[in-house]
Amino acid sequence: MKKLFTAFLASAALLSSGSAFAEGPQKVTGFTSLGGSWVLSVGDNYLEKQTDILYSGSTEEGGAYYTDPLNNYWPFRLANESGSRTVTLHREYIGKSKDADNKDLFVYQEPYTYKPNDPNLNYQDISGTVSSDFSTIAFTGNVGLAWGLYNDEEGTDRVGFASILDIVSVNRPAGWGGSWKDLGNATFVDGWVLPALGYDQEENAYAVKLQQSTENENLYRLVNPYRTGPAAWENLYMGSGYIVFDVSDPDHVIFSKTYAGFANENLGVTAFYTYNRLGYYVENFPQYTVDYIISVQPMPFTTYKDGVVTLSSYLNNSGATVYDANYGSQLLPNGGNGWYRQVDDNVVPVNMTTKIYFPGVYEAAVKQVEVDANENLPVEYFNLNGVKVLNPAKGQLVIKRQGSKVTKEIVR
Repeated sequence: MKKLFTAFLASAALLSSGSAFAEGPQKVTGFTSLGGSWVLSVGDNYLEKQTDILYSGSTEEGGAYYTDPLNNYWPFRLANESGSRTVTLHREYIGKSKDADNKDLFVYQEPYTYKPNDPNLNYQDISGTVSSDFSTIAFTGNVGLAWGLYNDEEGTDRVGFASILDIVSVNRPAGWGGSWKDLGNATFVDGWVLPALGYDQEENAYAVKLQQSTENENLYRLVNPYRTGPAAWENLYMGSGYIVFDVSDPDHVIFSKTYAGFANENLGVTAFYTYNRLGYYVENFPQYTVDYIISVQPMPFTTYKDGVVTLSSYLNNSGATVYDANYGSQLLPNGGNGWYRQVDDNVVPVNMTTKIYFPGVYEAAVKQVEVDANENLPVEYFNLNGVKVLNPAKGQLVIKRQGSKVTKEIVR
């Protein structure tokens, strides 16, 4: 794999490893609304380092149990009474781990509250409220979750911590909610991931399910874009992911920051967000209107024309290429990153041109290219026995060949 790095993020070190986790509680059927994918935004050492962790929830009787599908972070459990929107983190046994000498250690989740600039953690149950559409979980105050390591299963002889994380927010990945209808398969020329994996995106266009919002006819999403195509072989995450875009203004299409469902250890990515530059500015500067951002901020703009969404590039005042496709990762979700490569003594951007062809458009374009190519080639005539005829007579039945197109016709 070619060595690549981002504009602002060279690697993505994990906050803590849960790879030693060996045993968890049994899952049972229960309250389903808390299941599925959630993004837990956390900080390390009182928010000095912020990262996003994508968790998958399995419903239990009395709540839900959450695990990181990549097994890089420690699991936890939320208690909940069916029908209630109040959830609680209790101190409780989670499972076993091993120390360096292969000795059993017992892991407890230990919720806490804290005060800024106060090194002491106040261990206690903490409660949160689930939004009515089950898209967010809001905790009150400064709260966090630690995973304590104990010599005994009763949790009385603590020997240290596996991890201590401050909770910033808990949200569904963008694109999760709402009502959508299938439009068929779009053709995806992916400039977000494929270039980083060494693939030419133009030569590796592939089919991805396209859906349209039933509540906003200008809102679309690609469904699980990295569970098919060349990136699927190098994608460690098998949960749901989306790429969401709004074509209300066809000259200024907005790709909102959405979790696209891609993870790759070689790239240091455990959570991957896609958006374009206009989406980046809308995300990071909510105090300004979209029209104002467009009027004052030089950038390439994504367009939607004749069934094709195009994220291209432009040259800035310094002569540098700026691509419209941007991405974020777990350590910098709103970072506005692009892929770069070292070439001799220079750092140059990797081609991130991206296109989405609506169903049927790409196929029609390919056929038109074939037609255009044939029309520029010489015409040859053959009789019905396959013998070439240089000057066929009027009214003669012949076989006409022009490039790859072969027809039978009467000479006029």
